[in-house]
Amino acid sequence: MKQSIVFLLFAFFFNSTICKSQDDRKGLYVGVLGSIDYAGLHVNGGDEGFRTAWNDLSKPRVGYTTGVIVLDRISNLFALEYGLLYSKKGFRTEMEVWTIEPDPLFPNGGKLKTTYDFHYLEVPVKANFYLLQKKLQLYISAGASANILMESGNSVKLQTKDIYTNTSDDYKPLGVNLLASVGLEIPMLSKTTIRVEPIFRRSLSKVNKSGDVKWYVYNPGLNLGVFYKL
Repeated sequence: MKQSIVFLLFAFFFNSTICKSQDDRKGLYVGVLGSIDYAGLHVNGGDEGFRTAWNDLSKPRVGYTTGVIVLDRISNLFALEYGLLYSKKGFRTEMEVWTIEPDPLFPNGGKLKTTYDFHYLEVPVKANFYLLQKKLQLYISAGASANILMESGNSVKLQTKDIYTNTSDDYKPLGVNLLASVGLEIPMLSKTTIRVEPIFRRSLSKVNKSGDVKWYVYNPGLNLGVFYKL
């Protein structure tokens, strides 16, 4: 009888400890994150030959995303997060240039290298669904972000000099991105959590203004973040 009482007390204490540990995960967190992205361009619509040429010509390039995130851990299985991020993304092209007459910009011909940059202020909203309720917490996430274009431009690299052109008027000032990710949260201290999150972002609306040809920018990346529980 005595052993049974001790066992029941131990089981109650152990269960309470586990529940308390899980309940402690609920609450409001504030964090900062940064992401190295690999951005590129997908062209749709318009003439098939033109579309195919652009898709073949454009190449991904490295960009980044950084900012502040608020995580509302509503329950052990579900959380909402939103934030304010700054991102730089784009793509590049390379074309061979042959000159019949001497050209001071291309004395010997060669490759015309152009980089396309987009600078956005992003407001993401995501829902996180937690699958693993251990010390390491695994989740899947989906959502969207409203993107405000801060600036866009083309940089043309010539043999003798570089030329930058501001192209902000050629692109939509507002856009929407779809977001999908799988993440791992690792509690480090009593109120501090580290996040590692592969994420995929893609523009839902075209980024360019004119013409039947539609430009969509995509950028898979790896988020690294630190969160503090308030």
